Amino acid sequence: LQASGLFFLLRFVDNYPWLRDSTTFFAALRAAGVVTAVFGGLMAVSQRSLRTFMAYVLIADLGVMLIAVGLGTSEGYMIALGLSGVRVISLSLLALSLSRLRMEPFSKEYAGVAYKMPIVTAALIVGIFSLAGFPLTAGFPGRWSLMLALPSIDMIAAWTVLLVLGLIVAKGLSWIRVVLLPGRKGSQEAENVYDYIYFIGGVAIVSLLGIFPQVFYPWIIGAAAGMGHLFP
Repeated sequence: LQASGLFFLLRFVDNYPWLRDSTTFFAALRAAGVVTAVFGGLMAVSQRSLRTFMAYVLIADLGVMLIAVGLGTSEGYMIALGLSGVRVISLSLLALSLSRLRMEPFSKEYAGVAYKMPIVTAALIVGIFSLAGFPLTAGFPGRWSLMLALPSIDMIAAWTVLLVLGLIVAKGLSWIRVVLLPGRKGSQEAENVYDYIYFIGGVAIVSLLGIFPQVFYPWIIGAAAGMGHLFP
């Protein structure tokens, strides 16, 4: 729904010249993005359930995309579409690892699970970090480009992107501490060959998109080819 809403917003801006020329409209979009991202980030770090955590991370990510659209430039629109695309991969990796670990809520019951299911646990953490936009993950190139473009336009929005990244990564680090606790080795069944195929493959894709974003972003240009006013 969020991705559909983003395409609808961009199509709307593409169709109405007075919107594209309105600095007030784009400033309002950035402000809405700041509020949405901060709300999502703060709520995410307070969660013990990974399912609700994912929901609030997606809200925070939507805020970042609104900030990107709020740049009012072709670069900003492309960044927003790119973030929308890579989140599908990051979220898929996170959701699949969560379902495999069956962690609901996340508590000390899962102390030591990383020793029994290291590949799945690593995929879980990589998925979280990628949604946050941590370096060397799929979510980083778009956020880095956004933070480079924002300071000359809106410093508050630039700091917001960095703040949300820090909040979500901090929450991910707290979960790493739990799964690495000594003592109990977790109650989950052992990993199998399918886990190695799915999760190592998922981590590799997320990492490759973080290191070589040029592989993915040309697809975004093709997807937006019909928006001639936004991408002349």
